[in-house]
Amino acid sequence: MAVRALEATFGSVDSTEYDNGFALGRWESWESLEKPKNLRCAAYYDETGELSGFAAYKFDGWDEPTAKLTVHKLVATSTVARLKLYEYLGNHDLVQEVQGQGPVADPLRRVLENVRDYHVRSVDDVLWLRVLDVVAAFEARGYQHDGRLLLGVGDRMGVVAGTYLFEVADSRATVSLVQSGQEPVDVPRVDLSERELAGLYLGTVTLKDLLDTGRAELESTSARGSWLELFDVAGEGFTPHGF
Repeated sequence: MAVRALEATFGSVDSTEYDNGFALGRWESWESLEKPKNLRCAAYYDETGELSGFAAYKFDGWDEPTAKLTVHKLVATSTVARLKLYEYLGNHDLVQEVQGQGPVADPLRRVLENVRDYHVRSVDDVLWLRVLDVVAAFEARGYQHDGRLLLGVGDRMGVVAGTYLFEVADSRATVSLVQSGQEPVDVPRVDLSERELAGLYLGTVTLKDLLDTGRAELESTSARGSWLELFDVAGEGFTPHGF
C-alpha cells in the first residue's frame, strides 16, 4: 500500500525506516525512541477489499483544554481513503478536535458541514529540492499542457547552468541542452535561477507568477501563449513524510 500511496500522491517522497517505525508505533519521535503510549490504528479498505489507507492516532487525555485526537501518521492511496479515515476519527464520542497533517489545499475542508471548523495551526516545509540534472528530472515529470519553451537557467554553483529546450506533448517532455547561438528563434525564452527551477518542477510556483513578480524574465519577443501553463500541476504537491 505504501508504494501505491507514494505513486498516487504528487510531490511525495518515499518513507524511510524511521517513518515506517513512527507510523507503526515503534517509537515516539526523533527525540525519543520509546514506544508511544495509547497509540491506536485504523485502516480503510476500498470496495474491492484492498487496503487503501491507514491512520495511527492517540487521544491526548482529559487534562487538555479540548478533548483531542492527534494523528500520529496518516497515509492513503486516494482522497476518498483519506477523507474516510478522517470521518472515522471525527466521529469519536466526546472528542471535540482532531489534529493532523495535510496539504495546503486540503480537500477535507470542503466536505465539512462548517468549513470554519477547519483551522491551520502552522504551515511547514518538509521537502527541499535542488535539481542536479535538468534533462533527467524534467523528462521524468508529468505535464498537463503541451508547448515549447526555452529555459535559461542561472546557477550560482554552475551545476545546471545553461539553456534548455522543452518540447512537451502527450504529457511527456523532451528536454535538451542547447548550445549558445543555436537556440530556435520561434520559441519563447524565459530566464530564471536554480531556485525557481526547483519550484517549477514541484509545481509550487507557476511561470506566470515568476514573471509577474520579477523572479523570472521573458527574454524573447514571442507573444504569451499556452507555454505559460507548461509546468502547472493539477494539485499542489504534498508529502506525508519529511525529507
